Amino acid sequence: MFKVIKCNELNEKLINKKVEINAWVKKIRHHGKFTFLNIRDRYEKAQVLIAEEHLLKIAEKIKLEYCIKIQGILIKRPSNMININMKTGHFEILAKNIEIISKCNELPFMIEDDNNANENSKLEYRYLDLRRDSLKNKIILRCQATHLIRNFLVKRKFLELETPTFVKSTPEGARDFVIPSRIHKGSFYALPQSPQLYKQLIMIAGFDKYFQIARCYRDEDSRGDRQPEFTQLDLEMSFVKKENIFKLMESMLFSIFKNCLNINLPKKFKKITYKQAMDKYGSDKPDTRFELTLQDISRNLKNSEFNVFKDTLKNKGSIKILIVKDQADKFSRAKINNLEEVAKLYKTQGFYFTKIENNKFSGGIAKFLKTEEQQLIKAYSLENNDIIFFTANNKWETACKAMGQIRIKIANDLGLIDENKFEFLWVYDFPLFEYDEDTKTYTPAHHMFSLPKKRYIANLEKNPNKTIGEIYDLVLNGVELGSGSIRIHDKELQQRIFNIIGFQKEKSEDRFGFFLKALEYGAPNHGGIAIGIDRLIMLMTKSTSIKDVILFPKNSFAASPLDNSPSKISNEQLKELGINIVADDT
Repeated sequence: MFKVIKCNELNEKLINKKVEINAWVKKIRHHGKFTFLNIRDRYEKAQVLIAEEHLLKIAEKIKLEYCIKIQGILIKRPSNMININMKTGHFEILAKNIEIISKCNELPFMIEDDNNANENSKLEYRYLDLRRDSLKNKIILRCQATHLIRNFLVKRKFLELETPTFVKSTPEGARDFVIPSRIHKGSFYALPQSPQLYKQLIMIAGFDKYFQIARCYRDEDSRGDRQPEFTQLDLEMSFVKKENIFKLMESMLFSIFKNCLNINLPKKFKKITYKQAMDKYGSDKPDTRFELTLQDISRNLKNSEFNVFKDTLKNKGSIKILIVKDQADKFSRAKINNLEEVAKLYKTQGFYFTKIENNKFSGGIAKFLKTEEQQLIKAYSLENNDIIFFTANNKWETACKAMGQIRIKIANDLGLIDENKFEFLWVYDFPLFEYDEDTKTYTPAHHMFSLPKKRYIANLEKNPNKTIGEIYDLVLNGVELGSGSIRIHDKELQQRIFNIIGFQKEKSEDRFGFFLKALEYGAPNHGGIAIGIDRLIMLMTKSTSIKDVILFPKNSFAASPLDNSPSKISNEQLKELGINIVADDT
């Protein structure tokens, strides 16, 4: 009787015992009277030695990625043939029986981590690509992390509840994916962009701790950290402040990183306001793995004769600088030109530089800074071989964003980022609204259900642009990992927010009437957060795209080469749904 085992179960106790393994053929080596097969299953790799003549004839028919059953005797490898690069490298199976379970066609690409197959080919044959160790291990880690999340929250009396997949279309930024109803012709469901309204209804229902590993859908352009369908940890609690949510997430992520990666995160993450983040890093999701920071030099240049700076300050704008210590010799004119191209994307009033040589400004705009030279050198402790970059803009936020992107490019160019670090950061006190210059209207900075900070509520309509919300983001290594807020639980206040963004009573009733009605029935104060599972695993595995950590992702055009979706449907189906397709004349 052969004992059925997995590749990772080869051990000393099974020496000279009969074993059976079902696996795929990873490598074949023919050596005359012997053939070696390297086989692979989900768990590990193992080596098979084929020596008997009738089995060698079977082995001649076997090709890469055939699925086979091996029965044999487990033996030790000779000491000079031990493979230290395999966990099972001290053993091999001396084959007694071989069965070809199924054959494999000629492979579209080699199943190796360093193959050069293009993205569409890998997605078309995703089931083959998933056999690669690196990709397989990412999916397994995702399973482990998701399991830990569930256990962690259930132990803390959270209820795992499911919200609907077919919902009312309430566009909140990105386009909805809509689903036609056969029964109610001319009417449509939408796939949820997030369970936002439903988790708030759950709080109104009295379930004070809810979570869900939720599937979400947004019809938007795809990019490295976005997909049309994605997964998030959705979480909500009643009677909480943001500090309760911070503490919960810190503890949960500590557990995930410890158990999945054996990494000890700090028990408390750093915290910074939105304004501080923009001022210091030029981003509301700053990468804090390196120390390079922005400074505002406006006050030091209030008497500047340089026209660009003079005009910026006259318009109450901002001049930001970035000082790179002892690296001026590494910035060629070409590299500085590349940085200037980054600044141009933000339409700044200008991007400039100067260096310190012989304790004086040299090059760039040095000749325009003669009056302030010594004052600036002293104020910012400038030394030889330092280089200073300047951006100026009439808008503080634009000046910050431009220099923030330059900060990231410099860090990448100089290798300042420690790729082995995991730097978490809470960013909070975001503006509640953003002003759209083109439409001359206000839009929600995050979403329209976030609570304004108490001191702003009375004058909400007078100063929307100055209103700060009880909004917070969790950032990891410069990527927004999650976003949350304390929610509005009062109907009147919610309608006031709707009014500011142009959703007057009739429009808000049409889109959100069911939710506004619920707020009239004893809504508790509540808040929550949504953590991107795909982004979390992407960062944990140091992947460059969330496609690497999603089982069956779409390509960069939101299409699936695997099953050729989206695809056309038959005229019969269209007729049944009451839909006519309008030709695209463009």
